[in-house]
Amino acid sequence: MTPLQTEMLNKVATSEHNEMNGNPTKVEQTITWADQMIETPQDKGVFTSLLNAKLVAHEGEGVDAVVYLTDAGWNAWKGVSK
Repeated sequence: MTPLQTEMLNKVATSEHNEMNGNPTKVEQTITWADQMIETPQDKGVFTSLLNAKLVAHEGEGVDAVVYLTDAGWNAWKGVSK
């Protein structure tokens, strides 16, 4: 995993906009607003690489779109966040 991918996983997992205010204890608590995570063209590229690797998911469109870690993404994040 690249440093940018690690940074994006961390950004999603620790978003202050998730239900645990950035401190999730399980994967289901990593859901957050897509527009808060994907702000630049670089973010889009990094997120897409994580999406292709099935480490994150994206649902919805426009301002209602959300992103979250998959089980594999959660395990990867937990592995690098120790």
